[in-house]
Amino acid sequence: MQKAVFEKLDATVSRLGFGAMRLPTLPDGSVDEAQTAQMVEYAISHGVNYFDTAYMYMGGESERVMGRVLKKYPRDSFYLADKMPLQMAKNEQDVKRIFQDQLEKCKVDFFDFYLLHAMDRNRVAWMVDYKAYDFLCAMRREGKIRRLGFSFHDSAEVLDQILSRFEFDFVQVQLNYLDWTVQNARGVYQVLEKHGVPGIVMEPVRGGFLADPPKDAAAVLDEALPGKSYASDALRWVARLDGIKVILSGMSNMAQVIDNVNTFTNEPPMTDAQAAAVDRAAALIAQKKAIACTGCRYCEKCPKGIAIPEIFALYNRRKVFGEAFRVMQTYQTSIAPEHRADACIGCGYCQSQCPQQLKIPELLKACHAELITRGA
Repeated sequence: MQKAVFEKLDATVSRLGFGAMRLPTLPDGSVDEAQTAQMVEYAISHGVNYFDTAYMYMGGESERVMGRVLKKYPRDSFYLADKMPLQMAKNEQDVKRIFQDQLEKCKVDFFDFYLLHAMDRNRVAWMVDYKAYDFLCAMRREGKIRRLGFSFHDSAEVLDQILSRFEFDFVQVQLNYLDWTVQNARGVYQVLEKHGVPGIVMEPVRGGFLADPPKDAAAVLDEALPGKSYASDALRWVARLDGIKVILSGMSNMAQVIDNVNTFTNEPPMTDAQAAAVDRAAALIAQKKAIACTGCRYCEKCPKGIAIPEIFALYNRRKVFGEAFRVMQTYQTSIAPEHRADACIGCGYCQSQCPQQLKIPELLKACHAELITRGA
């Protein structure tokens, strides 16, 4: 397993990080803890030592499951990362309560890496108003947090402002070969380099979207990287970037764990020629005009129960793969009328929760108009 060193933070981490946002589930929707334990065991036995969870992942069960699964391993054999959900706090007391709750759910006395979750220009104000930054810095001094950072979803300019104003040990950013240009992840990465802050990458396969690219992009990748999985192509492209220490993958089954472990154990670094081919594939995908949804499901508590991630996934399949008639049938048969896009009341709750800052109510209108037509 490839390793990376946080030079100033006394940590040697696996390049592959185990993200616990898309754990396997049972038919009733609960986390399949037995399968998760098998996946974690395989990962640890092959050198993975970085595990990432959060307060709301898997309907709030991710922390508990990971706490139980990791309890069988020596505490100094892995790094555990968790996150403070400022959007679920209303005051300083809530911040303290949530943090203590997380320690208990994860069955640990400290977090190796701790992040303010999904920071953007609005949540900076919450961080100050709720005294969250001061509290977490105090927890770092007490040793309950070993390294303090934040995950980020906003512009390069906002990231520059945060890093100029506050002192953090690392930053977790969304970065993949498509968002490099589509969402200016390049600019965000350049801000990290400017400030000399090490980076952790989330969504390197863009919620699985890049694991199944459209045919024209896949053909480019197959020619340049024959015999490799498309997920491996995406991970290796990100791994080329200096200053990126951990690349998280939200794995849902053992096959994904095995493939990702192989990528960071047996695959050589991507060549410049291969990276150029990936960039060409990215340009082809960008032309499809898909919605930049990663399927994180932060919007799933819609007051009207609109099936937002499912609707966006169907829309993207139509735009990217041209499956107009099949998508129309699926939309009409698998999503109840009261949960379809035209049932949206425009309250804006989903938009306030979206890390991608998507204008979801507007997009839902466009999706419905597209999904109810047969197409060519």
